[in-house]
Amino acid sequence: MKALVSLVLAIVLIGGIYLISTSGCGARAQVAGEQLLEKIDSWLGELDVKRKAIENEKKNLEQAIENVREQKVKAKVQLDLYQAKIDPMNMELTNIKRALGELQPHLDLHARPNPGNGQHAGRRVRVFVQAAGWLRSGRAGVSGIL
Repeated sequence: MKALVSLVLAIVLIGGIYLISTSGCGARAQVAGEQLLEKIDSWLGELDVKRKAIENEKKNLEQAIENVREQKVKAKVQLDLYQAKIDPMNMELTNIKRALGELQPHLDLHARPNPGNGQHAGRRVRVFVQAAGWLRSGRAGVSGIL
């Protein structure tokens, strides 16, 4: 905007110099007019350079925005893939917690298992006790002990 105002002012000055040069101020008006034209040309050149720089920055920003969009899509795909893996694990963990919750009243964690009661063999009870301990401590991967 500032450059546009300067350009309009320069055009007005050229018109003024033209009027002065035609009315008899001669050489001074001609030299002033030529220098003013050179200055206007340099301003226009600077404006073109600035315009080109802005255009280049705009292209770079558009490319960066497109890159961000592509990365967003890739991240969404990765999220969907991970979610597809996590959901079954959460279901399995919920089922294990539910099963252990149902067995908890029947298990005495401090007493030795009695294999003669007919419900559970000793090894199986130890596995459930171990799984219950893992769940209480917040560890994942209970399927590794079964």
